[in-house]
Amino acid sequence: MFNSNANSFWIDAGAMQGGSRNQLELMDEIAKFFGDQARSNEIVSVQLTPGVQHVRPFVYRGDDYGHYTERWRLCLPTAEMAGPEYANRIVRFDRIKLGGATVFHLTVTDRDSAEHVEWRGRSAAPNGGTDTTAGGREYGWWV
Repeated sequence: MFNSNANSFWIDAGAMQGGSRNQLELMDEIAKFFGDQARSNEIVSVQLTPGVQHVRPFVYRGDDYGHYTERWRLCLPTAEMAGPEYANRIVRFDRIKLGGATVFHLTVTDRDSAEHVEWRGRSAAPNGGTDTTAGGREYGWWV
């Protein structure tokens, strides 16, 4: 079970959505990581490098096709904003406080890279956990 109070969270981005392949789809349980305010305002502050934040859309995309699926779409910084390639890579978010605001530092790495392996290790119980989405994308977290 995902811990929405985790300090860090990573997920296999999969193919991504959108023309720029920068839209990350998240199930509702994982979207809670970004907090009630982000979900209410439908924006998330993403930091790629210290001192540079991007306010990005965070949109509820639940739909009803004979079954109800609660999901969210986070639009990550594009290449025009100095964002990296995301598709089929691992994205990690670290919750940080800047003044009174919550910002999420974004790190991207390749599947099965040394960083990814280290993140899996940090996600071990009792301080974290790993699982897969219904679509088979691996994710993990730690406190």
